[in-house]
Amino acid sequence: MHRFPFPLYHGTSSIFIPSIIDLGLGGHDPVAASGGVECLKRLLLLADRHLSSNDSWQIERPTLEAMCQQRVTNGNMNFRHGTIYVSPARDTAVQYALTNSHGSELLSSCINVYKQLKKTNESLVAFVEIDFPEIASLALSMSVPILIRIDGQSIASLRTEQGSDPTEQIEMMLGVGESHREDLSLFNFELIETVPNKRLNLSRIVNWSIDDYVPKYSLEPILLR
Repeated sequence: MHRFPFPLYHGTSSIFIPSIIDLGLGGHDPVAASGGVECLKRLLLLADRHLSSNDSWQIERPTLEAMCQQRVTNGNMNFRHGTIYVSPARDTAVQYALTNSHGSELLSSCINVYKQLKKTNESLVAFVEIDFPEIASLALSMSVPILIRIDGQSIASLRTEQGSDPTEQIEMMLGVGESHREDLSLFNFELIETVPNKRLNLSRIVNWSIDDYVPKYSLEPILLR
């Protein structure tokens, strides 16, 4: 078996459609291009001083620290960014797109902290426009959530979400079967090769809501030229 037996899905934002058209999925790394990790590190230091009394900040902070360290946690949670992650569970990819307004988890989190600090004292984050202009620009961008479907992806181009050989995980997934789609959310993959746009099926996610962590939505196909 050389091809992945099920469709794979990736949730992102319409912000990245131009680069996907020009370079394919995975051809552009917006986290590296924007300096997202370094920006988040600097924002984290400021947030520790200025948002420490905020209960929601205390809940968010461990996740953001793991993102700054770009690591897999002891609990096997993956906070490495810069490559593309895909799932055989469509709803998993949809939920990712709906909960990360700027497509990338790290960039969305970075912009969220930036906006919180800006409300506290705009001068605190003036450096973002100077040192990280792409992130400042993204913070002002309007976008819609996007779902990307990939069929027949080469297994050689996949790793587990934690970056290891996917063979055992694929065997476990085949034991679950596509009919139990809710269980496929346990098996996410890292994509280590760029997928050209001619192999991608893009849709806007519309009329959506999330009830008890389950997304409800419709899809509108996007034709790529």
